Order: sequence, then C-alpha cells, then structure tokens
Amino acid sequence: MFAMTRILGSGLALVFPLTAAFTAASQEFSLKLHGPNTAATTTSEVHVKSTITNTSSHETRFAVGFGNHEFDYDVEVADADGRVPTLTPAFRHLKENPSSWWGSYATRVLKPGESFDEDLVVTHLYKLEPGEYTVQVARGIRGHVDSVSEKTKSNVIHLAVSN
Repeated sequence: MFAMTRILGSGLALVFPLTAAFTAASQEFSLKLHGPNTAATTTSEVHVKSTITNTSSHETRFAVGFGNHEFDYDVEVADADGRVPTLTPAFRHLKENPSSWWGSYATRVLKPGESFDEDLVVTHLYKLEPGEYTVQVARGIRGHVDSVSEKTKSNVIHLAVSN
C-alpha cells in the first residue's frame, strides 16, 4: 500500500507541473510571422511561417499538432478594404461547429531563448482573390483552445496575391 501510494503521489507530482506549464501566461513566448518565400497566386497554396520563441527564464511546453498547423492558430486575414475573405468550406465548418474540432497533439519543450517554426497554409482557411491582404496570427501555449486573454499575437504582414 505504501509503495502504491508513493507511486500515485509521484504520478500526481508529474501531472501538476505539466498542467501549470500549459496554463502559463502568454508573455512567456513571442510569435513572429514571416511572409511567403514565393509569389502568391490564386492557383497556389499560400504559405506563411510562424516562429515561436520562448522569452521566459524557464522551459515552456507547447502543444503542437501533427500537420495543418494553421488550425492551431487564430489566423486573421483582411483585404485592403478591411473585409475578411471567403472562408474555405472546412474552415467555415470548424467556425460554425467548434465542438467538431479534434486532433492529436505532442508536447514541444523550449528552453529559454529557443525557437521553432511552423508552416501555415493560409489558403486552407481562406479563398484569396487577387489583391492586397494583411495577415496576423495568434495562439496560446495549447494552440487555438486557449482563451483570448492567454494568446500572443504576431506582427502583421502584408501579402499580395495575383492571378
């Protein structure tokens, strides 16, 4: 019984620090958005890159999905007139049915000052017509599920899409 209690106690001690790491404030990391490396057209996928950097003085744990990283972010796109482009059917479905969101996640541990990059495909979320757009993303340590107050916003980038 003592050994079992000890094991259970140790197990609980490991769970609580993990929970605390995932609920930490968003000031623990910065988020930098980079524009596409190739010309954006209406017939191509539009990729942007996010760089997450641990700006805290301790290790920080991030929930990281397996592919389609753009769904782990709040991606805000607006045209030159401030209008939001048409959502793709998949993204519209997720917005209208948030309880249908599911996925598997791994934990990525960053030491102070360390970074990692993620490729975000904007055209998985929005249908982009020719024109000028602004793009900004936000995410929390646990991805899109963190509350608005726990998310960190990126810089704003400008994106031109041609035929």
